[in-house]
Amino acid sequence: MRLYLISIVTFFITSAAFAQKVQKVTLETLDGVDIDGNLDEWPALVDVGGEGLWSYQLVKSGDDIHLAVRVSDPLLQQMAARNGIVFSVVSQKKSKGDAQLIFPFPDGEVKRAMRNEDVDPNRDNKEALIERSRGYYVQGFLHVPNGLLSLQNNYGVQVKAKVLADGLTYEARIPKRALEENEKPLVLKIGINDGFSFLPVAKNRPMPARSNYGYGYARPAATKSKNKQTLVVLLETTIH
Repeated sequence: MRLYLISIVTFFITSAAFAQKVQKVTLETLDGVDIDGNLDEWPALVDVGGEGLWSYQLVKSGDDIHLAVRVSDPLLQQMAARNGIVFSVVSQKKSKGDAQLIFPFPDGEVKRAMRNEDVDPNRDNKEALIERSRGYYVQGFLHVPNGLLSLQNNYGVQVKAKVLADGLTYEARIPKRALEENEKPLVLKIGINDGFSFLPVAKNRPMPARSNYGYGYARPAATKSKNKQTLVVLLETTIH
């Protein structure tokens, strides 16, 4: 029964995602981005769906691309801290799954340990989930090993998230060389992981078939039915 309910939930989530329209965008250049979770140096972020719940921006700088996200809604903050914010590249090859970078990534061991600990009522568990993420979950990027990537690594991937007065903030740096060089234009995904839509692939299982949904860059997300929060935006762009 539980598996059946999860399947139903996943169906509705992915059905909503399929309704998203891919937006063609041009990435602007922004130099001097410091991956520290503070978004002071960023231009205005894009309000996803005009809902005032979360916003994002994507730029390029030198050999990297940078992503900024601010989650204002308390429920979505909790979702992001527990399941992660996702940057993904949709694969154009049916035999290959999408590339994904997920952070925060408090894995099952961390979550179990936190459940067994005495909870401090004065401590925000979103901060604890972020602080106890032991790495970034990565799969499908060029020159970067799949799995849990150390916070301090030699592959050029760097992400920082923190909880501030105006919401949960996130900054990421991804090297251009890690993207599919022969797939232009690229379809990029940015979203808040609901715990179902972006599941890590088991080590001994093949990568899933290509997904047709994703995220986008500095434009409002596609419209959707009322009472449904927009968790994913899709962008089509060429990275030079």
